[in-house]
Amino acid sequence: SIVGFPPSGPGPPARKMALRRLGSGVKSFTGVVPFGGDDDDDPTMREAIQKALDSQFTHLFMLGITVFVLYGDDLRLFGFEKGADPYFYALFCLCLAIYAAELILNSVCLDAYKWSFFFWMDVVALISIVPDIDWLMSPLYSLFTKGDETLSGNGSTFAQLLRMVRLVR
Repeated sequence: SIVGFPPSGPGPPARKMALRRLGSGVKSFTGVVPFGGDDDDDPTMREAIQKALDSQFTHLFMLGITVFVLYGDDLRLFGFEKGADPYFYALFCLCLAIYAAELILNSVCLDAYKWSFFFWMDVVALISIVPDIDWLMSPLYSLFTKGDETLSGNGSTFAQLLRMVRLVR
């Protein structure tokens, strides 16, 4: 049977329960179903995601990903041949996607999380993965170099970029 619907089929109470799980103010055929609804024993989608994010499995899984992100590039450089680089880059891209998904889910489900200290720490952690992925850094590096000139040469290109960012703010 479909999740949220009893085996006997989706009747009006089951439809109301499924729509309530989608979030607040969901428009249904019979009207607007309020967030939380009548049945407080039934967890909403937001509460189910919060419970999943706070589970021990998720914490251990994210811990494993964090350890890989911290030491994976060193492992790649010291323990593997050059031919293994694309596999490591793919794993780093997967870790980037998982971190981004966690950031988005926490932002949507936890009201106090968005724009908090931990939100910004997760954003910094997300951005810090990018330098380990050569597939992403090579195009970025080529944007800031001109032929033989690099950022370490005179730094004028980087300084111009910083000025432009300040102007945009």
